Amino acid sequence: MKKNSFLILIFCLVFSSWQTNAQDGGLLITAIADPNGGTSCRFVEIHNSSLSAIDLSGYALQRWTNGNSGPSTSNNIDLSSIGSLGPSEYAWIANNANFSSCYGFAPNIVAGSGGPADSNGDDQIAIIDGSSNIIDIFGVPGQDGSNTCHDFEDGIALRAELNIDPNAGNWNEAGWIIYSDFSNASGCTNHNSNQPQNAADIALLIGDWAGEGSVVPPPPPGPILSFNFCSEEMPLEFNPPFLASAGVMVSDTSDENSGDLGVIGTELGEYVLESVVINVEGGSAQDLLFAIQAPGAAPWVMGAFAGGTDGTDTAVDLTFTDASLNNYSDWTGGAPAADYQPEQGAFNTALAGLDING
Repeated sequence: MKKNSFLILIFCLVFSSWQTNAQDGGLLITAIADPNGGTSCRFVEIHNSSLSAIDLSGYALQRWTNGNSGPSTSNNIDLSSIGSLGPSEYAWIANNANFSSCYGFAPNIVAGSGGPADSNGDDQIAIIDGSSNIIDIFGVPGQDGSNTCHDFEDGIALRAELNIDPNAGNWNEAGWIIYSDFSNASGCTNHNSNQPQNAADIALLIGDWAGEGSVVPPPPPGPILSFNFCSEEMPLEFNPPFLASAGVMVSDTSDENSGDLGVIGTELGEYVLESVVINVEGGSAQDLLFAIQAPGAAPWVMGAFAGGTDGTDTAVDLTFTDASLNNYSDWTGGAPAADYQPEQGAFNTALAGLDING
């Protein structure tokens, strides 16, 4: 039996990615108020920006007072009594029953003084879950809010329209619009100093977050965005730039009696396709599909959408052979296995009868 090394005539890569909804929404703080001249009108407004109801059992509001690096857990406000907060619904946690007189409707919770709903504008407030994980936070723990981008003394902090996802504790001042009576803060995206807000001003703003309804249902499963690039040159040349080369090892089973049948297969006179080796570098491995294609036929997939994000960061050899016991789909990242089974079936069964020269 003689062995010959052939370069594949046509080689195709398919770059694919799922279309997904980039923003999912969730449980948010959308406003915190310290009205000018109205300390009994302070409150925290929360909102469900997602498309599903959120059970608030075990959830709480938590406060970091002034510049304290640790929260005042003894003053946490339990949100369980709110029950389930539906999509696009709000809830208001007030420091005083006078909230009703200030704004014309009753709050969901009257929490009393000294806690998260009773901030004078320089504290940090967060929603936490039953395991004390931060779901969403306003401000920077350990930093006194006075004269910073999160100073809302005698005013209000309003969540910006495009800030529709919970931040898990990573606060970004650009996602907020702040009004205060006086602040020396600088470098802020939208901090309005010397603009105190009375309860009457704030009454026009609550329950009306600009980002409400921004989360839309994701499309039906799929579609996959596919970009097919085929090359008949060696080394393989693709656009966008991508480094790859390929080779095929074939065993010729012909002898003086059988003749050369010139097709792939395992019978006498046919060519046994022993392996396809691809040396590849670049791109995100989990977005790649590797296929071979005979003239006039559909691409035949050897491996697809595995290897994580880093599998092809450096040059690797991907070897596909019928003799392998490894599944390509099990490759989750890092260096690949020594070889893989072709995903669409054994080479010499699936490609049996095809012209070896194609």
